[in-house]
Formats: sequence, structure tokens, C-alpha cells
Amino acid sequence: ADGTYKPSKRTDPDAPRSATFQLQDGVSLYGGFAGTEASVHERNIDSNPTILSGDFNGDDQINFDNYNENARHVLTAIGVGEIEQTVLDGFLVTSGCATGADFREGRGGGMFIEEAFPILRNCVFTRNLAAEQANVVHAPGGGAAVYVLIEEREPPQPVLSFYRCRFTDNTTRGSGAAVDFYGGSASFTDCSFERNAADAAGGAVYALWGFSYSFRGCTFSNNTTQGTGGAIS
Repeated sequence: ADGTYKPSKRTDPDAPRSATFQLQDGVSLYGGFAGTEASVHERNIDSNPTILSGDFNGDDQINFDNYNENARHVLTAIGVGEIEQTVLDGFLVTSGCATGADFREGRGGGMFIEEAFPILRNCVFTRNLAAEQANVVHAPGGGAAVYVLIEEREPPQPVLSFYRCRFTDNTTRGSGAAVDFYGGSASFTDCSFERNAADAAGGAVYALWGFSYSFRGCTFSNNTTQGTGGAIS
């Protein structure tokens, strides 16, 4: 139902920022309900926003102030979706802050996807951050909204699918503020990318070592980078 939800299940019992919503294989999650509907088709996503937030203290400010205590990954998807369909549909994902001392901690503030192929529909990823801390070997991080890690797969392979998703106002000191791919294949249909900013490359999307990426009916507006590819690199 509509409302704001914050993750509580930690991947590391001693690390509050490791709390994350973990997608389960074969499970479809739908947001956007008032609570009186009899079917998914009756929901109204715009009128009933279902927000997944990494802002544990409820004190986020503009310019990503007060993000230090936020969840590193609001959502994680690891090893799901290849055999059984796994769906995330109708959620607003915000306030992820991917910072830390290893490769994964500095990537995927909104959602970290590893060897997984969920279907994402009607989702908004906004105001997520991926940065680096001092003396981090793999700095800077990337994929403020979504980071995808797919290693050692030869085509043909499953495709990660995005339908009618929006990526707005996400920022990274690395690459791919909206989506950063390390391998894999993906398709985007009727998605929009607005005001995302990456310091290194790919203001909206950055793809490294991937096989196939398609964009159908998508729009890119006011995405920026200090490197190459304001929209896509």
C-alpha cells in the first residue's frame, strides 16, 4: 500500500547501513495501492506512491546532506530472475547512499543487482548517491540509482528489463548515475532519464564489458558528466 517503507534486515548484523530490501526469486512485488483494490489492475501508482527509502533518520536535505547514515543499497537482487520470473513494479526508490570500503559498498545506492535478471516496471529512482570514501581501493563508486554486476557470461544470456521507469536527480562521483553496468545485457522501454550527474563518465548510463543494450521510446534530458557521454557512455 502507499506509504514510506525503510529496510530493516541487515546483511551484516553489526552494520546498520547494511539493511536492505532483498528480492526473492520468483516473487513479484507491486506498489501503488490504496488498500481497497481487488486486483493489480485497479491500483493508481500516481495517487498512492509506495516509497522505499534508505533515509533511516528521516533527515535528508538537498545536495545530499545528512546521507551518511542512509542505507548503502535500498534494494538488492542477487541471483534471482534467471529461472523464475522476479518483478518489481510500481515503487519509488530513494535516499540510497552507496559508500564504503569495498567494491560493492560504493555502488548501487538505489539498487544493487548481482547475477540477477529481475523485471523492473513503473519504478522511479530518485535522489540516490554513489560516492567514495578516502583510501578506498575501488573508488570512485558508480550506479547511484542502479548498479549491475554480471560476470563471465557469454551470449545468449538473460536480459535485464526496464519498462516505464524514471531515473531523476541521481548523483555519482564515478560513472553511470542512473545505471552503471559491469557486464550483462539490458533493454529499456519507455524510460526517462533526467538530471542525473556523474563525475567520471555516462551522466545517465555507463556500460562496461556488456553485450547488448537497447533503448526504445526513451528520453534523456539534462544529464551531465565531467567525462564522456552526458547521456550514455
